[in-house]
Amino acid sequence: MTQGIRVPIGKDFLARLAEVKLFNGSGLPTHLKAGPIREWERLQGVQAQLRAIKQEIQALMEGTDRTQAVRSLVLLTGVGWVSAWVLVMELFGWRELTNRRQLTSLAG
Repeated sequence: MTQGIRVPIGKDFLARLAEVKLFNGSGLPTHLKAGPIREWERLQGVQAQLRAIKQEIQALMEGTDRTQAVRSLVLLTGVGWVSAWVLVMELFGWRELTNRRQLTSLAG
């Protein structure tokens, strides 16, 4: 952004970054490409970790009877697979809660 350019993030990010031209028609200097490239690589690593976690959760969900509870929580806005899994397995999974006061007491 400091050079007045925008490169959309997608699968072809590195190719688009290589084609970027500055206001005077010259290419983007190497030292200015290094930062976005590092961020792109970091993003790819995080996305790979998230895919691995999602696969692990899917495999665990196939072997549990609480799958429907996890799927129900995921339907709520703002609750993802990981949060739903933690809530069902750790909060709701090992205690029999009979009213909302017990739930709020447990949640702290």
